[in-house]
Formats: sequence, structure tokens, C-alpha cells
Amino acid sequence: MEALEQYFEHVLPTTGAAFVVVQHLSPNHKSLMSELLARRTRMKINVAEHGMRIEPNQVYLIPPQNFMSINQGTLLLSPYVPDQGINLPIDAFLSSLAAERGREGTGCGRW
Repeated sequence: MEALEQYFEHVLPTTGAAFVVVQHLSPNHKSLMSELLARRTRMKINVAEHGMRIEPNQVYLIPPQNFMSINQGTLLLSPYVPDQGINLPIDAFLSSLAAERGREGTGCGRW
């Protein structure tokens, strides 16, 4: 958490980039990430919702008990089912991002 706070404290709020924060969250605890990051940046902090379009100069947080993927610049959520094995939300998101952006994803282009 401290690393994220320090990072967003130093990022200009007008970079033109969108930031997606994917954490492995405990399903039994309320996340305070939104409130904590809001103290460190002037960018809008969003808890992702299914179908939410990514916009520049905003931060998007994965909600608890969800996997998050991206498709055509839109965040998609699917519920985590405990009986389906290991919960790897970061791997799932990065796989969808790689599938979406492929080789062109190395630059800072728009969706």
C-alpha cells in the first residue's frame, strides 16, 4: 500500500494515462484503497464496475471478489468463485491486456 501511495503522490494528474490497480484483496475485509489513494492524488479514483470505460487521468481499482479484464478499453468484471482454484487477479488482467494490445501495447496510444 505504501508503494502505491508514494507512486500516486508523484504522478502528475494530467499525464493523459489511465491507471488500473489490481490487487489480491481479501473477500472478508472492506478495502480502504480508494480513500487512501484519494489523499495522494488529484486524479479521480474509481472502483471498477462492469462495462466501465477507461478514461485518461483516472485511477481504476479492482473490487473485492472479482476478476477484472479489459476489452476495447472497457473494464469487465466476473465474480471470483472460491471453488475454482487459485485466485490470480493480476495474471487474469494482464493476460486480457496482452490479448487486447498485443505488440502495439508497448506505446502510450489511445484505445
